[in-house]
Amino acid sequence: MKKLVFTFFLNILVLTPLLISADTKGLPGQPSSSINTPSANPFPSEAPKKEKPLPHPKRPLPEVSTPVAGVPFTLPGIVGIRNGRWAGSDNLYNVRPEISIYVEVVLPEKSNIILDEGVINSRIQQIFSKVGISPAALHEIGEPPMPLFHVLIFVDSIEQFNVASCACRLFESVKLNRMQLEPGIIFQAITWEKQELITSTKKEFNDVLNKTVDDLANTFVERFQYFQNLRLQRQSDH
Repeated sequence: MKKLVFTFFLNILVLTPLLISADTKGLPGQPSSSINTPSANPFPSEAPKKEKPLPHPKRPLPEVSTPVAGVPFTLPGIVGIRNGRWAGSDNLYNVRPEISIYVEVVLPEKSNIILDEGVINSRIQQIFSKVGISPAALHEIGEPPMPLFHVLIFVDSIEQFNVASCACRLFESVKLNRMQLEPGIIFQAITWEKQELITSTKKEFNDVLNKTVDDLANTFVERFQYFQNLRLQRQSDH
């Protein structure tokens, strides 16, 4: 009896490791599983694909401009590039001899300076009449009177002195390619301009101002006469 019991326990001790080993072995061709080795994911996700960058549209190359040396021509007139530098000049060619005149004087508030715009206008008319310029511009009905000779004077006082900025400029009707205007509407632009800045004692101010305006008007008349003679010469050559 003791022998049978001993044989039974001996068989259990021998067979138990074999059963445990058989349970932990995987099927042929498959790896064995363990609590320290997780089983493979039955639903593996695909590796993320690298997206190709979107093609960039071809951009036009910027225009390459040639550097221009010198100081820009900052007065009204014709302008161009000569030998890589700015070049400009006034041009009164074909300006009609009928030019309106308008004088405008700007004074500070509560100023006791007295300037007669009518007197200045009369002085300019006399200067214009020497070369046959009439002070009334010919223009279409419903349009502003162009050309216009505009005299703009800013005056101020500093202690015992008067200071004035005097500008004489010619307004003309011009055409711009960038816009279409309705009938009866024009685009005016300054096509000639000269300026002077003067300082004088209050006693001598009116005389100095009148001489300055006269000089500016005479400068315009001289240029006007030059281009009038040039036009007549070209007409005679043809």
